Amino acid sequence: MNIVAGVKRIGWLEARLLLSVVAIVAQLFGSDLIQRWRERPVAGRQTPGSALVTDANGRQSRIRYLIYLPKDYSPAPFPVLLYLHGSGRRGDDLSELEKEGPPPLLANGKSLPLIIVSPQCAAGAN
Repeated sequence: MNIVAGVKRIGWLEARLLLSVVAIVAQLFGSDLIQRWRERPVAGRQTPGSALVTDANGRQSRIRYLIYLPKDYSPAPFPVLLYLHGSGRRGDDLSELEKEGPPPLLANGKSLPLIIVSPQCAAGAN
């Protein structure tokens, strides 16, 4: 169903109300909600993501990562592998993580029966 047909079906007033509600929700939650939706993990595929973290001194920063969910993923318990890269893979280019370890296997279509999280340390961070 296209948008015009959908609007005619529910009515212009209802469509404007729905758009207003969507705009209000977007204002309340900002682009973070949209970013989290785009970055949601997809089963059977390595997906980029990011998270806002706070250090012991109260400073916030965004950490980027790759996450892989098995093809048969369900909310049941799964083993988790936390892959920590070497110092040469620091930065903000997630493709650097796909050069060694599990990430290149997953990028080339390898299927593994576990959840794999590969965070990337920012350049200059400890």
